[in-house]
Amino acid sequence: MIHKYLLQGRTAVVGLVAVASGQVIKTVTGTAGQSITLNTGVTGVHADDHIIWSYGSQQHVLLNFDDGKLVWNESRRYQLDPNTGSLTVHHLSTSDGGLYQLQIMNGKGSTHKFNLTVVESDPTQTPDGGSNKPAPNKILIIWMPVVLSVVLALVIGLIVYAVKNKKAKCCFSACRSNGVV
Repeated sequence: MIHKYLLQGRTAVVGLVAVASGQVIKTVTGTAGQSITLNTGVTGVHADDHIIWSYGSQQHVLLNFDDGKLVWNESRRYQLDPNTGSLTVHHLSTSDGGLYQLQIMNGKGSTHKFNLTVVESDPTQTPDGGSNKPAPNKILIIWMPVVLSVVLALVIGLIVYAVKNKKAKCCFSACRSNGVV
């Protein structure tokens, strides 16, 4: 099952993959240079809950939140929503791809897993999803005055040349008829 969501103005593709243990891993795709939130779907996280976000097969701890306090944060790029346990990763790079795991330890306890894939950003796209490529009509607007100016200069140059050349011929003809040449 694949879903497409708009997250904070960015498009993310989210799919669900069941693993043998019955644990569900959400697959999420982000774009390098942008931010993505690994949404837990949890509501009502309590201040006394112990929240740990880890990364990779070795479960390297990224964030440790306990008793309403951030105990450990691997990088400022990681931001925890203390109400939902969701993790936002800012300034994604392709090396951020991999398995992320959230553990919420309280009376019930829960685990959420995300497989993040980070794709290279499209250099023709702006951060707001627009394009850096000028639209065809913008190209015309930019280049049309330049082309028209060059054509106009050529036409004026040809007219001046023709007028001067005609006067020279007239003078030569007049001098010839008077026997000067």
